[in-house]
Amino acid sequence: MSSLTAIAMPPPRHSPTARIAKATKGIERMKKAEIRQRVHDFINQRLDEHQAFDDEQTLQTLGLDKQDIEDLMFRLEDEFDLTAFTEEEDRLLKNAITVNDLSLFLQKIARH
Repeated sequence: MSSLTAIAMPPPRHSPTARIAKATKGIERMKKAEIRQRVHDFINQRLDEHQAFDDEQTLQTLGLDKQDIEDLMFRLEDEFDLTAFTEEEDRLLKNAITVNDLSLFLQKIARH
């Protein structure tokens, strides 16, 4: 007797499953960009001089403290209808160093 091994093949490019997967990826990319933009907008509101900054800029050098990060987190959770678990929020407050850390956190909880 010979046994056949099933090989998982991706759906055809024009199948409904493939179209849904493509649309989902587009929504995720849009959400990432939207979250990143909202994080930048919030930080700009907090800065007195609206200085230029990038995603790798540290929150401390921008003058943000834990209260600012908490405010941002709660505001964006409401805006994007997201909910983080307390442990996740505590971890963010402890580990957030860069602007990108805030964006990544919100992207992560958006997947819940």
